[in-house]
Amino acid sequence: MDIKELESGVDPHTHWYYQSKKQPLLRFVSSLQADALHLIDVGAGSGFFSLELQHCFPQTFSQISLVDTAYTEEEISRSGGEPVKKQHELPVKIEQSLVLMMDVLEHLENDTRMLTQIKARASADTPNHFFITVPAFKSVWSAHDVYLGHYRRYTKSSLKKVLLDNGFIVDKIYYLYGTLFPLVFLKRKLSAFFASDNASPQSDMKQLPSWLNALSLKYSSLEMVFTKYNTWFGLTCVAEGRF
Repeated sequence: MDIKELESGVDPHTHWYYQSKKQPLLRFVSSLQADALHLIDVGAGSGFFSLELQHCFPQTFSQISLVDTAYTEEEISRSGGEPVKKQHELPVKIEQSLVLMMDVLEHLENDTRMLTQIKARASADTPNHFFITVPAFKSVWSAHDVYLGHYRRYTKSSLKKVLLDNGFIVDKIYYLYGTLFPLVFLKRKLSAFFASDNASPQSDMKQLPSWLNALSLKYSSLEMVFTKYNTWFGLTCVAEGRF
């Protein structure tokens, strides 16, 4: 989870967006039917998604590495115990792992460099899996992207290409929040039209009233049941596979 979202007052343990977004990830990990995996959460931020996986699948992960250059030395030293450890760099060797990148690649000026580093450290003798999400479609680019420091938004084709070009095997690729796409598209276009030239970029992610948050979670959770079949459009693109 992007630490900047925490600054907006968002609680991922209750917010509809994060509670629905974790559902495809939980489904994917459940399908692996694996034990003793090394979970490597790249650009982990608060570590929300990794800690949710640890809670839901305590036998699946023997070690969890939260990788983020934003961690302070104090945070790293406090997390020295097993199985969860914060660090600045990727592990030297990646083996029998699940690499998780939840909205990370769009923050990197050179996304290929990160993928190349991961592939170069991967052992060919053990299974390695990945689950990646990125924001989708340049047409909904907004001040939200500027606020979070995004370099780009992806399509299914552009995400698949950068993964294949760097030696990753893509098993599934699909979109999330397809039914919300038209509403967000319209809202962001209107916001950009009426925005002041001096307005500071802000996040669209806000803590909602409890009743609206609950309604949004029920609606988006229903969509998540069918989202693996959505290969047309959405606000988030998901890639699952191996390397």
